[in-house]
Amino acid sequence: TGRVGIGANEVIALFAQHRVEKLPLIDDDGRLAGLITIKDFDKSEKYPLATKDEHGRLRVGAAIGFFGDAWERAEALRDAGVDVIVV
Repeated sequence: TGRVGIGANEVIALFAQHRVEKLPLIDDDGRLAGLITIKDFDKSEKYPLATKDEHGRLRVGAAIGFFGDAWERAEALRDAGVDVIVV
């Protein structure tokens, strides 16, 4: 396991040292907070221009229609963490 906020070089060293491809991330309370995989590094190299947020996560967009329950769907998408909504 690794701690939340672990550096990329340290992750790569742990992958090599333990010959694993997945590293669970544990927060200060000992709870699972995330997972880093070797494919995360592969994708970062393959798609260096991918748009990411301040936490390094890919940006997410959604499109909705205008009529019916559009307002409720927009609120649900906002609450789920969508970065942009296109109407």
